[in-house]
Amino acid sequence: MAYGKLLDMQMPAEQRAQYREKLAVSIYRQAEQQQEQGNLDIAAATFLRVGQAVPEAAVRKNAEFDAATLFINQGRSTDAIPVLEAFRQRYPDDPLTDTIPDKLAIAYEKQGNYTAAAGELQLIAANYKGDDPELSRQALWKAAEMQDRAEQPQASIALYQQYLQEWPQPYDFRSEAQFRLVELNRKTGNSERENHWLQQLVTSYRQAGGEANDRVAWLAAYASFTLAEPHFAEFKRIALTQPLKTSLAAKTGVMKKALADYQAVADIGVAEYATAANYKIGEMYRVLARDLIASERPNGLDELELEEYTMLLEDKAFPYEDQAIDILIANTNLVTDDIYDQWVKKSFGALAELIPGRYAKFEQVESYVDIIY
Repeated sequence: MAYGKLLDMQMPAEQRAQYREKLAVSIYRQAEQQQEQGNLDIAAATFLRVGQAVPEAAVRKNAEFDAATLFINQGRSTDAIPVLEAFRQRYPDDPLTDTIPDKLAIAYEKQGNYTAAAGELQLIAANYKGDDPELSRQALWKAAEMQDRAEQPQASIALYQQYLQEWPQPYDFRSEAQFRLVELNRKTGNSERENHWLQQLVTSYRQAGGEANDRVAWLAAYASFTLAEPHFAEFKRIALTQPLKTSLAAKTGVMKKALADYQAVADIGVAEYATAANYKIGEMYRVLARDLIASERPNGLDELELEEYTMLLEDKAFPYEDQAIDILIANTNLVTDDIYDQWVKKSFGALAELIPGRYAKFEQVESYVDIIY
Protein backbone atom coordinates (compact mmCIF):
# COMPACT_ATOMS: atom_id res chain seq x y z
CA MET A 1 0.00 0.00 0.00
CA ALA A 2 2.83 2.35 0.87
CA TYR A 3 4.57 1.80 -2.48
CA GLY A 4 1.25 2.35 -4.22
CA LYS A 5 0.76 5.73 -2.55
CA LEU A 6 4.37 6.64 -3.21
CA LEU A 7 3.97 5.90 -6.90
CA ASP A 8 1.01 8.31 -7.08
CA MET A 9 3.47 11.13 -6.51
CA GLN A 10 5.54 12.92 -9.10
CA MET A 11 9.16 11.62 -9.41
CA PRO A 12 11.87 11.07 -12.02
CA ALA A 13 11.36 8.09 -14.38
CA GLU A 14 14.41 6.24 -13.09
CA GLN A 15 13.24 6.53 -9.48
CA ARG A 16 9.70 5.49 -10.48
CA ALA A 17 11.13 2.35 -12.11
CA GLN A 18 12.96 1.48 -8.89
CA TYR A 19 9.82 1.87 -6.79
CA ARG A 20 7.73 -0.15 -9.25
CA GLU A 21 10.25 -2.98 -8.93
CA LYS A 22 10.03 -2.71 -5.15
CA LEU A 23 6.23 -2.86 -5.39
CA ALA A 24 6.50 -6.04 -7.47
CA VAL A 25 8.90 -7.58 -4.95
CA SER A 26 6.57 -6.73 -2.06
CA ILE A 27 3.67 -8.50 -3.82
CA TYR A 28 5.97 -11.47 -4.49
CA ARG A 29 6.87 -11.63 -0.78
CA GLN A 30 3.16 -11.59 0.10
CA ALA A 31 2.67 -14.59 -2.17
CA GLU A 32 5.57 -16.45 -0.52
CA GLN A 33 4.05 -15.72 2.89
CA GLN A 34 0.66 -17.09 1.83
CA GLN A 35 2.38 -20.20 0.47
CA GLU A 36 4.23 -20.76 3.75
CA GLN A 37 0.92 -20.48 5.60
CA GLY A 38 -0.66 -23.11 3.36
CA ASN A 39 -3.00 -20.72 1.54
CA LEU A 40 -2.04 -22.09 -1.87
CA ASP A 41 -4.93 -20.68 -3.90
CA ILE A 42 -4.29 -17.18 -2.57
CA ALA A 43 -0.54 -17.64 -3.03
CA ALA A 44 -0.93 -18.60 -6.72
CA ALA A 45 -3.27 -15.68 -7.38
CA THR A 46 -0.85 -13.32 -5.64
CA PHE A 47 2.13 -14.57 -7.68
CA LEU A 48 0.13 -13.79 -10.83
CA ARG A 49 -0.75 -10.34 -9.45
CA VAL A 50 2.94 -9.39 -9.74
CA GLY A 51 2.70 -9.29 -13.54
CA GLN A 52 -0.69 -7.64 -13.45
CA ALA A 53 0.57 -4.82 -11.23
CA VAL A 54 4.06 -4.38 -12.69
CA PRO A 55 4.30 -6.09 -16.11
CA GLU A 56 7.93 -5.07 -16.63
CA ALA A 57 9.14 -6.29 -13.21
CA ALA A 58 12.21 -8.56 -13.19
CA VAL A 59 10.62 -10.67 -10.45
CA ARG A 60 7.57 -11.34 -12.62
CA LYS A 61 9.38 -14.25 -14.27
CA ASN A 62 9.87 -16.11 -10.98
CA ALA A 63 6.40 -15.18 -9.78
CA GLU A 64 4.61 -16.67 -12.77
CA PHE A 65 6.78 -19.78 -12.76
CA ASP A 66 5.98 -20.28 -9.07
CA ALA A 67 2.27 -19.79 -9.75
CA ALA A 68 2.33 -22.46 -12.47
CA THR A 69 4.20 -24.84 -10.17
CA LEU A 70 1.57 -24.35 -7.47
CA PHE A 71 -1.23 -25.00 -9.97
CA ILE A 72 0.40 -28.26 -11.08
CA ASN A 73 1.01 -29.41 -7.52
CA GLN A 74 -2.67 -28.76 -6.77
CA GLY A 75 -3.77 -30.66 -9.87
CA ARG A 76 -5.08 -27.46 -11.48
CA SER A 77 -3.76 -28.23 -14.95
CA THR A 78 -6.33 -26.00 -16.67
CA ASP A 79 -4.93 -23.00 -14.77
CA ALA A 80 -1.30 -24.04 -15.17
CA ILE A 81 -1.25 -24.50 -18.94
CA PRO A 82 -1.87 -20.88 -20.09
CA VAL A 83 0.62 -19.56 -17.54
CA LEU A 84 3.31 -21.98 -18.73
CA GLU A 85 2.62 -21.34 -22.41
CA ALA A 86 2.80 -17.57 -21.86
CA PHE A 87 6.01 -17.99 -19.87
CA ARG A 88 7.62 -19.92 -22.74
CA GLN A 89 6.68 -17.22 -25.25
CA ARG A 90 7.78 -14.37 -22.99
CA TYR A 91 11.10 -15.89 -21.88
CA PRO A 92 12.27 -18.23 -24.68
CA ASP A 93 15.95 -18.07 -23.74
CA ASP A 94 15.58 -18.32 -19.97
CA PRO A 95 16.97 -21.49 -18.29
CA LEU A 96 13.62 -21.99 -16.56
CA THR A 97 12.01 -22.38 -19.98
CA ASP A 98 13.91 -25.66 -20.43
CA THR A 99 11.79 -27.12 -17.63
CA ILE A 100 8.49 -26.01 -19.18
CA PRO A 101 7.96 -29.09 -21.39
CA ASP A 102 8.13 -31.37 -18.36
CA LYS A 103 5.53 -29.34 -16.49
CA LEU A 104 3.29 -28.98 -19.53
CA ALA A 105 3.49 -32.71 -20.24
CA ILE A 106 2.17 -33.40 -16.74
CA ALA A 107 -0.51 -30.73 -17.06
CA TYR A 108 -1.70 -31.90 -20.48
CA GLU A 109 -1.77 -35.52 -19.34
CA LYS A 110 -3.90 -34.64 -16.31
CA GLN A 111 -6.20 -32.66 -18.57
CA GLY A 112 -6.55 -35.65 -20.92
CA ASN A 113 -4.90 -33.86 -23.85
CA TYR A 114 -2.53 -36.75 -24.63
CA THR A 115 -1.51 -35.48 -28.06
CA ALA A 116 -0.28 -32.20 -26.57
CA ALA A 117 1.48 -34.12 -23.79
CA ALA A 118 3.22 -36.24 -26.44
CA GLY A 119 4.43 -33.07 -28.15
CA GLU A 120 6.01 -31.79 -24.92
CA LEU A 121 7.66 -35.17 -24.30
CA GLN A 122 9.13 -35.06 -27.78
CA LEU A 123 10.67 -31.69 -26.91
CA ILE A 124 12.17 -33.21 -23.76
CA ALA A 125 13.59 -36.09 -25.82
CA ALA A 126 15.17 -33.68 -28.28
CA ASN A 127 16.52 -31.30 -25.59
CA TYR A 128 18.23 -33.99 -23.50
CA LYS A 129 19.51 -36.39 -26.17
CA GLY A 130 23.07 -35.14 -25.75
CA ASP A 131 23.18 -34.38 -22.02
CA ASP A 132 21.02 -37.19 -20.64
CA PRO A 133 20.46 -39.98 -23.21
CA GLU A 134 18.43 -42.19 -20.87
CA LEU A 135 16.04 -39.35 -20.02
CA SER A 136 15.73 -38.62 -23.74
CA ARG A 137 14.97 -42.27 -24.51
CA GLN A 138 12.33 -42.55 -21.79
CA ALA A 139 10.69 -39.30 -22.86
CA LEU A 140 10.38 -40.44 -26.48
CA TRP A 141 8.94 -43.77 -25.36
CA LYS A 142 6.40 -42.05 -23.15
CA ALA A 143 5.50 -39.72 -26.03
CA ALA A 144 4.59 -42.75 -28.13
CA GLU A 145 2.52 -44.15 -25.26
CA MET A 146 0.70 -40.83 -25.01
CA GLN A 147 -0.28 -41.05 -28.66
CA ASP A 148 -1.54 -44.56 -27.93
CA ARG A 149 -3.76 -43.12 -25.23
CA ALA A 150 -4.88 -40.41 -27.64
CA GLU A 151 -5.90 -43.19 -30.05
CA GLN A 152 -3.98 -41.60 -32.90
CA PRO A 153 -2.53 -44.71 -34.63
CA GLN A 154 -0.63 -42.90 -37.38
CA ALA A 155 1.00 -40.57 -34.85
CA SER A 156 1.85 -43.58 -32.67
CA ILE A 157 3.36 -45.40 -35.66
CA ALA A 158 5.55 -42.39 -36.47
CA LEU A 159 6.82 -42.13 -32.88
CA TYR A 160 7.52 -45.84 -32.42
CA GLN A 161 9.42 -45.84 -35.72
CA GLN A 162 11.38 -42.80 -34.58
CA TYR A 163 12.11 -44.55 -31.29
CA LEU A 164 13.46 -47.65 -33.08
CA GLN A 165 15.62 -45.51 -35.34
CA GLU A 166 17.15 -43.60 -32.43
CA TRP A 167 17.22 -46.34 -29.79
CA PRO A 168 17.83 -49.86 -31.17
CA GLN A 169 18.73 -50.94 -27.65
CA PRO A 170 17.78 -52.01 -25.00
CA TYR A 171 16.28 -55.04 -26.73
CA ASP A 172 13.23 -55.34 -24.48
CA PHE A 173 11.97 -51.86 -25.43
CA ARG A 174 12.96 -52.46 -29.06
CA SER A 175 10.79 -55.58 -29.18
CA GLU A 176 7.91 -53.86 -27.41
CA ALA A 177 8.02 -51.02 -29.94
CA GLN A 178 8.00 -53.52 -32.81
CA PHE A 179 5.09 -55.36 -31.21
CA ARG A 180 3.12 -52.11 -30.94
CA LEU A 181 3.85 -51.44 -34.62
CA VAL A 182 2.49 -54.91 -35.45
CA GLU A 183 -0.73 -54.12 -33.57
CA LEU A 184 -1.07 -50.59 -34.96
CA ASN A 185 -0.55 -51.64 -38.57
CA ARG A 186 -3.01 -54.47 -38.07
CA LYS A 187 -5.49 -51.95 -36.70
CA THR A 188 -5.04 -49.67 -39.70
CA GLY A 189 -5.25 -52.56 -42.15
CA ASN A 190 -1.66 -52.39 -43.43
CA SER A 191 -0.86 -56.11 -43.62
CA GLU A 192 2.41 -55.55 -45.47
CA ARG A 193 3.83 -53.40 -42.66
CA GLU A 194 2.34 -55.73 -40.06
CA ASN A 195 4.30 -58.64 -41.55
CA HIS A 196 7.42 -56.47 -41.77
CA TRP A 197 7.34 -55.78 -38.04
CA LEU A 198 6.55 -59.41 -37.22
CA GLN A 199 9.74 -60.36 -39.05
CA GLN A 200 11.63 -57.63 -37.21
CA LEU A 201 10.53 -59.12 -33.88
CA VAL A 202 12.20 -62.39 -34.84
CA THR A 203 15.31 -60.54 -36.02
CA SER A 204 15.55 -58.63 -32.73
CA TYR A 205 15.42 -61.90 -30.77
CA ARG A 206 18.22 -63.39 -32.85
CA GLN A 207 20.38 -60.27 -32.58
CA ALA A 208 19.82 -60.03 -28.82
CA GLY A 209 21.36 -63.44 -28.23
CA GLY A 210 22.06 -63.86 -24.53
CA GLU A 211 20.55 -60.45 -23.80
CA ALA A 212 17.09 -61.61 -24.83
CA ASN A 213 14.84 -61.85 -21.78
CA ASP A 214 11.69 -63.96 -21.52
CA ARG A 215 9.51 -61.21 -22.97
CA VAL A 216 11.73 -60.76 -26.03
CA ALA A 217 11.63 -64.53 -26.60
CA TRP A 218 7.85 -64.65 -26.14
CA LEU A 219 7.31 -61.87 -28.67
CA ALA A 220 9.61 -63.60 -31.17
CA ALA A 221 7.71 -66.87 -30.75
CA TYR A 222 4.42 -65.05 -31.17
CA ALA A 223 5.71 -63.37 -34.33
CA SER A 224 7.09 -66.59 -35.80
CA PHE A 225 3.85 -68.43 -35.12
CA THR A 226 1.77 -65.62 -36.61
CA LEU A 227 3.94 -65.59 -39.76
CA ALA A 228 3.58 -69.37 -40.11
CA GLU A 229 -0.21 -69.42 -39.94
CA PRO A 230 -0.90 -68.18 -43.52
CA HIS A 231 1.25 -71.02 -44.91
CA PHE A 232 -0.70 -73.51 -42.81
CA ALA A 233 -4.01 -72.11 -44.06
CA GLU A 234 -2.79 -72.19 -47.67
CA PHE A 235 -1.61 -75.80 -47.22
CA LYS A 236 -5.06 -76.85 -46.01
CA ARG A 237 -6.78 -75.03 -48.88
CA ILE A 238 -4.90 -76.86 -51.64
CA ALA A 239 -7.03 -79.79 -52.79
CA LEU A 240 -5.42 -82.92 -54.23
CA THR A 241 -6.93 -83.14 -57.68
CA GLN A 242 -5.85 -84.73 -60.92
CA PRO A 243 -3.17 -84.71 -62.08
CA LEU A 244 -2.17 -85.75 -58.57
CA LYS A 245 1.55 -85.21 -59.15
CA THR A 246 0.97 -81.51 -59.83
CA SER A 247 -1.43 -80.79 -56.97
CA LEU A 248 0.62 -82.87 -54.52
CA ALA A 249 3.78 -80.96 -55.45
CA ALA A 250 1.96 -77.67 -54.80
CA LYS A 251 0.64 -78.87 -51.46
CA THR A 252 3.93 -80.31 -50.20
CA GLY A 253 5.80 -77.20 -51.42
CA VAL A 254 3.70 -74.97 -49.16
CA MET A 255 3.95 -77.59 -46.42
CA LYS A 256 7.75 -77.35 -46.45
CA LYS A 257 7.55 -73.59 -45.90
CA ALA A 258 5.09 -74.02 -43.03
CA LEU A 259 7.22 -76.79 -41.46
CA ALA A 260 10.27 -74.52 -41.51
CA ASP A 261 8.25 -71.69 -39.95
CA TYR A 262 6.85 -73.87 -37.18
CA GLN A 263 10.22 -75.44 -36.49
CA ALA A 264 11.61 -71.92 -36.01
CA VAL A 265 8.84 -71.30 -33.49
CA ALA A 266 9.65 -74.48 -31.57
CA ASP A 267 13.38 -73.67 -31.57
CA ILE A 268 12.76 -70.45 -29.63
CA GLY A 269 11.64 -72.62 -26.73
CA VAL A 270 8.64 -70.71 -25.42
CA ALA A 271 6.35 -73.47 -24.15
CA GLU A 272 3.10 -71.75 -25.10
CA TYR A 273 4.10 -71.51 -28.75
CA ALA A 274 6.31 -74.61 -28.92
CA THR A 275 3.29 -76.80 -28.14
CA ALA A 276 1.26 -74.89 -30.72
CA ALA A 277 3.95 -75.36 -33.36
CA ASN A 278 4.29 -79.07 -32.60
CA TYR A 279 0.56 -79.57 -32.88
CA LYS A 280 0.44 -77.72 -36.20
CA ILE A 281 3.32 -79.82 -37.57
CA GLY A 282 1.58 -83.03 -36.51
CA GLU A 283 -1.69 -81.74 -37.92
CA MET A 284 -0.10 -81.05 -41.31
CA TYR A 285 1.14 -84.63 -41.61
CA ARG A 286 -2.27 -85.89 -40.53
CA VAL A 287 -4.07 -83.67 -43.06
CA LEU A 288 -1.69 -84.70 -45.83
CA ALA A 289 -2.34 -88.38 -45.13
CA ARG A 290 -6.09 -87.83 -45.01
CA ASP A 291 -6.16 -85.72 -48.17
CA LEU A 292 -4.09 -88.26 -50.05
CA ILE A 293 -6.55 -91.04 -49.29
CA ALA A 294 -9.50 -88.76 -50.16
CA SER A 295 -7.85 -87.30 -53.29
CA GLU A 296 -9.54 -87.18 -56.65
CA ARG A 297 -9.34 -90.45 -58.63
CA PRO A 298 -8.33 -90.58 -62.29
CA ASN A 299 -11.10 -91.04 -64.81
CA GLY A 300 -11.57 -94.34 -66.66
CA LEU A 301 -10.43 -96.78 -63.93
CA ASP A 302 -12.34 -100.04 -63.60
CA GLU A 303 -13.19 -101.47 -60.19
CA LEU A 304 -9.97 -103.48 -59.85
CA GLU A 305 -7.78 -100.60 -61.01
CA LEU A 306 -9.55 -98.25 -58.62
CA GLU A 307 -8.93 -100.64 -55.73
CA GLU A 308 -5.23 -100.93 -56.61
CA TYR A 309 -4.95 -97.15 -56.95
CA THR A 310 -6.54 -96.70 -53.54
CA MET A 311 -4.08 -99.18 -52.00
CA LEU A 312 -1.18 -97.24 -53.52
CA LEU A 313 -2.52 -94.03 -52.01
CA GLU A 314 -2.82 -95.67 -48.60
CA ASP A 315 0.75 -96.96 -48.81
CA LYS A 316 1.89 -93.40 -49.56
CA ALA A 317 -0.30 -91.87 -46.84
CA PHE A 318 0.48 -94.18 -43.91
CA PRO A 319 4.08 -92.93 -43.38
CA TYR A 320 2.72 -89.38 -43.08
CA GLU A 321 0.15 -90.59 -40.58
CA ASP A 322 2.89 -92.32 -38.56
CA GLN A 323 4.88 -89.09 -38.51
CA ALA A 324 1.82 -87.23 -37.29
CA ILE A 325 1.33 -89.76 -34.51
CA ASP A 326 4.96 -89.53 -33.36
CA ILE A 327 4.86 -85.71 -33.22
CA LEU A 328 1.50 -85.54 -31.46
CA ILE A 329 2.57 -88.15 -28.89
CA ALA A 330 5.70 -86.10 -28.19
CA ASN A 331 3.45 -83.09 -27.58
CA THR A 332 1.16 -85.00 -25.20
CA ASN A 333 4.18 -86.28 -23.28
CA LEU A 334 4.80 -82.72 -22.16
CA VAL A 335 2.16 -83.27 -19.47
CA THR A 336 4.92 -84.98 -17.49
CA ASP A 337 6.62 -81.56 -17.39
CA ASP A 338 3.39 -79.99 -16.08
CA ILE A 339 2.61 -78.49 -19.50
CA TYR A 340 -1.04 -78.90 -20.45
CA ASP A 341 -2.43 -76.15 -22.62
CA GLN A 342 -4.98 -76.02 -25.43
CA TRP A 343 -2.44 -77.39 -27.94
CA VAL A 344 -1.55 -80.40 -25.82
CA LYS A 345 -5.27 -80.97 -25.35
CA LYS A 346 -5.82 -80.76 -29.12
CA SER A 347 -3.00 -83.24 -29.60
CA PHE A 348 -4.82 -85.72 -27.38
CA GLY A 349 -7.96 -85.11 -29.45
CA ALA A 350 -6.14 -85.75 -32.73
CA LEU A 351 -4.59 -88.94 -31.34
CA ALA A 352 -8.05 -90.13 -30.27
CA GLU A 353 -8.98 -90.07 -33.96
CA LEU A 354 -5.72 -91.58 -35.18
CA ILE A 355 -5.36 -94.30 -32.51
CA PRO A 356 -8.82 -94.65 -30.95
CA GLY A 357 -7.95 -97.90 -29.21
CA ARG A 358 -5.29 -96.13 -27.16
CA TYR A 359 -6.48 -92.53 -26.86
CA ALA A 360 -10.27 -92.69 -27.17
CA LYS A 361 -10.91 -94.50 -23.91
CA PHE A 362 -13.38 -92.93 -21.51
CA GLU A 363 -14.26 -93.84 -17.95
CA GLN A 364 -17.69 -95.31 -17.29
CA VAL A 365 -19.23 -93.84 -14.16
CA GLU A 366 -22.28 -95.30 -12.45
CA SER A 367 -24.93 -92.74 -11.62
CA TYR A 368 -25.33 -94.26 -8.13
CA VAL A 369 -24.57 -97.39 -6.10
CA ASP A 370 -27.29 -98.96 -4.01
CA ILE A 371 -25.41 -101.95 -2.58
CA ILE A 372 -23.39 -101.78 0.63
CA TYR A 373 -20.56 -104.32 0.90
